[in-house]
Amino acid sequence: MVDLPVINTPRRNITLAVYYDSDSTEIEFTDVSIYDHLRRIIAKDEILNIPVGFNIRLFLTPQSNNNNDIRVSVDPLSPITLTNGDKIYVDIGDTNYLQMVLEKNKELEKEVKKLKEINETLQEAYMEARLHRMKL
Repeated sequence: MVDLPVINTPRRNITLAVYYDSDSTEIEFTDVSIYDHLRRIIAKDEILNIPVGFNIRLFLTPQSNNNNDIRVSVDPLSPITLTNGDKIYVDIGDTNYLQMVLEKNKELEKEVKKLKEINETLQEAYMEARLHRMKL
């Protein structure tokens, strides 16, 4: 058995100011590394009360009234690039992500059903052709 080298990734504690709608809170993340997913922790925060199942997007700049304002998403969110006190702005997607996945699954199920029907038709035609050849 080969011993794999231990890779020490930098870990640290950071406190972020998180904003959603008109609510804000400071969330402390302890012992985080570059590989940790802070998005889930932000989504579960009780003060922010972000709706479950929605696709949340994180930004370093607040939403403005100017529709031409280009906001760069913090995705993936890397704690290593953030410092204590950084502000994170949370937006939710226009569509419910889980609903979108369910609808896509229904579409795929319909496609699978169609393909099964086509396969059955082809198998029947093949069997009829074999029977016809045997009679000749």
